[in-house]
Amino acid sequence: MKVVKVSEDGGLQLRRSVESGSEEQRDVVTGILNEVRDRGDAALRELTAKLDGAEPEAMKVTEAEVEAAYREVDDRLVEIIREAAGS
Repeated sequence: MKVVKVSEDGGLQLRRSVESGSEEQRDVVTGILNEVRDRGDAALRELTAKLDGAEPEAMKVTEAEVEAAYREVDDRLVEIIREAAGS
């Protein structure tokens, strides 16, 4: 994963990998990934409630919600997110 920096002129660029975080941050991320890998949706629900204070009814996003989100986001940001997800 890479971090995106938004410059003053609105430009977006990938800045750094997750490995650049502190040991504590890496440990937290590793723990979250292991929980989700081992326990699936149950872990996602618990972590969403704990970290976000939200309890969504459905974990799956509808196609209409995805389409609406794409309309709200700059094409360049979508490109950067796809690039970061592939790394």
